Parts: sequence; structure tokens; C-alpha cells
Amino acid sequence: EELELGRDFNLELSNLPSTIKKIIFVPYSKYNKELNCLPNGLQILELPEHYNIPIQNIPHALTKLKCSKNYKFINDFSDIQVETY
Repeated sequence: EELELGRDFNLELSNLPSTIKKIIFVPYSKYNKELNCLPNGLQILELPEHYNIPIQNIPHALTKLKCSKNYKFINDFSDIQVETY
């Protein structure tokens, strides 16, 4: 149900199981791939500090986003609880 990705993780995230409810990137990860294939059941997403790519397909079940206060696309998540660091 929970997927925590380390600092050096940089693979595409696609075809993830629908049972994943939480994806956490460590804050100092340098992940720079699109996140447009997230599972629809995803409830919590924690982005790396320097992630700056828009998420086109926001999962319907997403209730919380944790991201940098400088994330350019933070306003795309208006109906979701947003926590910044």
C-alpha cells in the first residue's frame, strides 16, 4: 500500500498496482520524470523538493499532496489538502 522511493530513484512510474495508496519521494530526490500514470486509488503523494513537472492525470482518490512551496503547479490541486515544506 505504501511506496517509498529513495534519493537515487529515477525510473518511470507506470503500471503501478492499484492497491498503492501512498507514494513518498525523499525530499532531496532528483526525480525528473512525468507522473501521469499514478494509480487511481492513490490517496497521498509526497513530491521531491525540486520536482517541477505538471501532473496531468491527478488520481481521483488523491486527498493529500506534500510538495515544495515553490512547486509551480501547486494550484492544480485546489480540491486537495496541500502541505508544503
